[in-house]
Amino acid sequence: MSATPQLSIPEARARLETLYVGVKPYQVSHAFRRTLKASDPSLTYGEVLPDSFYAVLSQVPREPGGAFYDLGSGSGKAGLLAALLFDFQKIVGVELVPELVDVSNAALARLSDGPATACSVEFRNQDLLETDFSDAQVVFAHSACYTPTLMSHLTRRAEMLMRSGAALVTINKTLRSPAFRKVGVAVCEMDWGPSVASTYLKV
Repeated sequence: MSATPQLSIPEARARLETLYVGVKPYQVSHAFRRTLKASDPSLTYGEVLPDSFYAVLSQVPREPGGAFYDLGSGSGKAGLLAALLFDFQKIVGVELVPELVDVSNAALARLSDGPATACSVEFRNQDLLETDFSDAQVVFAHSACYTPTLMSHLTRRAEMLMRSGAALVTINKTLRSPAFRKVGVAVCEMDWGPSVASTYLKV
């Protein structure tokens, strides 16, 4: 895709709304959980809000470019906001629910029909614990409903894969690892209410 300047927050918010007209990701997620009788709390659906997402990511120490990974990407809104608001070269959303990946890819197709973004964007139907994010500059984990076991497994995988200086952002969960140093904490609004975003750098 050809490079264009990143959008302002109001522009990105308006653009995002056009990508999801008539789409109801919460209903998609609930239908999946009902069909499989899935009780895993980590499958609980939630969305970032553009203003809060921008505020959190703009505080992450990083160089221009690089790769952004959204682990548990839902309907793809965080990944598309990262494409609209920031200068990443590569964006990958990873989501276990196939129907939500379909929603993400449909929104991405609508984005591609408009003004191009400066990066490549893809959404994968994949378990986040089987994802290779070793090239990530920033990993975003919307981890509010992650179980302690999932958070522990994610921590071990991040220790193994992420390179020195790469950032991991968690929501409402604390990363407990000597391999990471906390560099920022911010209270931010998510669609369900106030949350705490923590930023860690791999040492």
